[in-house]
Amino acid sequence: MEKILEVKNLAVELEGKRLIHDINFSVEHGESVAVIGPNGAGKTLLLKSLLGLVPHEGEISWAPGTRMGYVPQ
Repeated sequence: MEKILEVKNLAVELEGKRLIHDINFSVEHGESVAVIGPNGAGKTLLLKSLLGLVPHEGEISWAPGTRMGYVPQ
Protein backbone atom coordinates (compact mmCIF):
# COMPACT_ATOMS: atom_id res chain seq x y z
CA MET A 1 0.00 0.00 0.00
CA GLU A 2 1.01 3.59 -0.56
CA LYS A 3 2.00 5.62 2.51
CA ILE A 4 0.22 8.96 2.63
CA LEU A 5 2.09 10.10 5.74
CA GLU A 6 5.36 9.04 7.31
CA VAL A 7 6.73 10.55 10.50
CA LYS A 8 10.25 9.79 11.74
CA ASN A 9 11.80 10.97 15.00
CA LEU A 10 9.40 13.89 15.40
CA ALA A 11 10.24 16.26 18.24
CA VAL A 12 8.80 19.64 19.18
CA GLU A 13 10.41 22.08 21.60
CA LEU A 14 8.71 25.30 22.68
CA GLU A 15 10.13 27.86 25.09
CA GLY A 16 13.08 25.59 25.82
CA LYS A 17 10.94 22.62 26.85
CA ARG A 18 10.73 19.44 24.77
CA LEU A 19 7.02 18.67 24.60
CA ILE A 20 6.98 15.90 21.98
CA HIS A 21 9.87 13.54 21.31
CA ASP A 22 10.66 10.36 19.38
CA ILE A 23 7.32 10.07 17.55
CA ASN A 24 7.40 7.56 14.68
CA PHE A 25 4.43 6.32 12.64
CA SER A 26 3.05 6.00 9.14
CA VAL A 27 -0.42 6.07 7.63
CA GLU A 28 -1.22 4.10 4.50
CA HIS A 29 -3.87 4.89 1.92
CA GLY A 30 -7.27 3.74 3.20
CA GLU A 31 -6.30 3.75 6.89
CA SER A 32 -7.92 5.93 9.53
CA VAL A 33 -6.09 7.39 12.51
CA ALA A 34 -7.40 8.67 15.82
CA VAL A 35 -5.26 10.64 18.26
CA ILE A 36 -6.67 10.46 21.76
CA GLY A 37 -5.48 11.53 25.18
CA PRO A 38 -6.22 13.81 28.11
CA ASN A 39 -6.09 17.60 27.99
CA GLY A 40 -2.53 18.83 27.66
CA ALA A 41 -1.19 15.54 26.25
CA GLY A 42 0.02 17.17 23.00
CA LYS A 43 -2.67 16.16 20.49
CA THR A 44 -3.06 19.65 19.02
CA LEU A 45 0.70 20.21 19.06
CA LEU A 46 1.18 16.97 17.12
CA LEU A 47 -1.38 18.04 14.52
CA LYS A 48 0.14 21.52 14.19
CA SER A 49 3.58 20.01 13.70
CA LEU A 50 2.24 17.68 10.99
CA LEU A 51 0.79 20.72 9.21
CA GLY A 52 4.04 22.68 9.55
CA LEU A 53 2.46 25.31 11.82
CA VAL A 54 5.06 24.93 14.60
CA PRO A 55 8.83 24.39 14.36
CA HIS A 56 9.85 20.75 14.71
CA GLU A 57 12.73 18.33 14.34
CA GLY A 58 12.59 15.04 12.48
CA GLU A 59 10.97 14.11 9.18
CA ILE A 60 7.36 14.53 8.11
CA SER A 61 6.63 13.24 4.60
CA TRP A 62 3.23 13.63 2.97
CA ALA A 63 2.43 11.85 -0.30
CA PRO A 64 2.17 14.27 -3.24
CA GLY A 65 -1.36 15.59 -3.63
CA THR A 66 -2.42 14.80 -0.06
CA ARG A 67 -4.88 17.36 1.26
CA MET A 68 -5.80 17.96 4.88
CA GLY A 69 -8.14 20.37 6.59
CA TYR A 70 -7.79 21.74 10.10
CA VAL A 71 -10.58 23.58 11.92
CA PRO A 72 -9.64 24.50 15.50
CA GLN A 73 -12.32 24.61 18.19
